[in-house]
Amino acid sequence: MAYDSIVDDPFLDTYVKLETALMSYAFPTVEREISNYIYQALKEEEPDLLEEYGLTPFTMQVQALERTLIDKVFALCDYYLQDKPARNSRHLYDIYKIANEITVTNDFRKLITEVRAHRQSMKNDISPAADNSVDIPALIKKFCEKDFYADDYEKTTKNLISDDISYNEVKTFIQDFTKDLF
Repeated sequence: MAYDSIVDDPFLDTYVKLETALMSYAFPTVEREISNYIYQALKEEEPDLLEEYGLTPFTMQVQALERTLIDKVFALCDYYLQDKPARNSRHLYDIYKIANEITVTNDFRKLITEVRAHRQSMKNDISPAADNSVDIPALIKKFCEKDFYADDYEKTTKNLISDDISYNEVKTFIQDFTKDLF
């Protein structure tokens, strides 16, 4: 679905891409309330209108944030091994933000092992970093030292985020966050 952008930037597509290919199933899942910006803006003044157009919140089973974070760590490693930095630095920013919403527990560490095993069952060309021979913290250190995602972060991710989080900040964070997890 195409749209007219308010930002003139060749790195930002002027269409919404709906990806329907399923490479993995969601686990674990949690029930969350889903709402939208229209609801947030009109909930006090126009509740009847929101109801009429079906814009009120609803609950939905969604993948747990912990799993999403783990997948993003593996994705960064996969894209590095596949030499695909373009449009993938966003995972650095996402990890930076999501990590503040979770608590590292024994269950979280167990989930890392489960996700790695699940990703190993996928085609090797999709998730090469899931192989047990891959040292995830060492690989992260390597792509950070090479600034593999730096150019993409500055040209793409920085244009998508509303806060001013630098590449160096997310790079330092992911190394510190993951060094004792894998």
